[in-house]
Amino acid sequence: MSKFDWTKNKTKLLISLLEKLPHLWDVSQADYKNRSKRTASIEQLAQQFNTDSGEVGRKLHNLMTQFNNELRKTRKRKNGQGSGEVYISKWEFFEALQFMQSSSKCTEI
Repeated sequence: MSKFDWTKNKTKLLISLLEKLPHLWDVSQADYKNRSKRTASIEQLAQQFNTDSGEVGRKLHNLMTQFNNELRKTRKRKNGQGSGEVYISKWEFFEALQFMQSSSKCTEI
């Protein structure tokens, strides 16, 4: 299958659907370690976007990695020495993914 085109709207829709599936991103969820449930959820998302589960899995991995990187930058600046500057993320999906902060540890798929 050719590479899926993740437009901003499709990515925002994926994020809103991801928020309703905490077992994909919240390690404190009982089903987080249930690989078959996680796989089934990713396959359902893939069907909604008319693509394969590998493509959705990659996109989720990339979103969570980028979110964690941005979150780390904001925390580092708040706790860092010196300049007193606060890092404010300019990444367009940072605010939409704030629900993942409630997780004890945001992890990757």
